[in-house]
Amino acid sequence: MAGHSGFNSCPKCKVLGEKSERTQNVFAFPNDHATYLRTDQGTWDYANMARRIGGSVNGMRFPSALFNIVFNLISSTSIDFMHCIHLGVVKKLLKLWTDSSFSDEPFSLRTHLEALESCIKGIRPPHFIQRLPNSIKECLAHWKASEYRSFLFSYALPMLQKVIDPVYFHHYLT
Repeated sequence: MAGHSGFNSCPKCKVLGEKSERTQNVFAFPNDHATYLRTDQGTWDYANMARRIGGSVNGMRFPSALFNIVFNLISSTSIDFMHCIHLGVVKKLLKLWTDSSFSDEPFSLRTHLEALESCIKGIRPPHFIQRLPNSIKECLAHWKASEYRSFLFSYALPMLQKVIDPVYFHHYLT
């Protein structure tokens, strides 16, 4: 299958990736049209077709040896939690809440940044969290996936409950 930075690199569907306008080496998979899911048999057929023609068919270049080991290769694998949730959803939410370009939006927490900063500076994380929390205001662009994970599972609820509108807090919880 195509690598993680290829046009057909989604392991679950056949949506063509689009290159990011900002950087030409990042692929996004838009969900603005009908999504056709990959099937185990279809992927096997594409791999065999690719081998016959000597090229790539829907992201497959040749049959993988994993097809001999894993019975249902496509349906048995999961989507990467770190990239989808931590570096995807949580990062996007924090950007929407704190970025100055969204300060006029009703969900913006831009006016509460100082309160969020004092909360995050006062956090004493449990022993299983390796990274101390960094500043949201100054370091958010450089946060690692583990920091987003810690925010999601440990810091977000007590921090957001104090500053976010109850409607948006309830939406965050559900």
